[in-house]
Amino acid sequence: QYFYLVNLKKENVHLKERLAQLEQELSFYVEESVRFHRLKAQLEFARKNTFSTQFADVIGQSLDSYHRTLFISLSRSEGIKRNFAVMLQEGVVGRIQSVSNSHSSVQLILDQRMRFPAMIQRTRGKGIVFGTHDGVELRQISRREKIKVGDRIVTSGLSGIFPKGLLVGTIRHIKSQEHALFQIAQIQTAVDFEKIEGVFVVANQNLSLRLNAQ
Repeated sequence: QYFYLVNLKKENVHLKERLAQLEQELSFYVEESVRFHRLKAQLEFARKNTFSTQFADVIGQSLDSYHRTLFISLSRSEGIKRNFAVMLQEGVVGRIQSVSNSHSSVQLILDQRMRFPAMIQRTRGKGIVFGTHDGVELRQISRREKIKVGDRIVTSGLSGIFPKGLLVGTIRHIKSQEHALFQIAQIQTAVDFEKIEGVFVVANQNLSLRLNAQ
């Protein structure tokens, strides 16, 4: 009976180890499946659009709430340059801020230093997107613009960085004072910045040449 109990204990230990191994393998395969379906949708988007894009994995992020940046796997050797646009199928992510021999940093549109022109898709009215501590706002909107909650905000193509027509987000709140010259719209971004695992870099040589000429 003693030897039986010893062998039973050894068998239980072996089974627990095997179970832990199988759970780890299952977690790996589930993760790979989720990643596959996420990438499949994004790559299908890249195949259909007219931009020249390169896909990059996110390998790090800034923990500073003021400087909102990501670090991606593409580097100088892949032809990545400063101010190339960064996007996803859902919309605008940011711009290439710096490039090294091992990786690149992306300044997100949430960054409080970020500014770029955009427009209300429905009315064609113009404004400037500002990164804020709480998200993104469209400022300097003329008081004559009849904007409303739910209006889509897209890039105007005037920044020299983002191609025209990329979705930034939708208006979720409008701030307007009686005697103010402009309106301010708070934007619900199209991209969920808490769930980014990979991005597309828009390698547009024409945009790069324009920026270098300025």
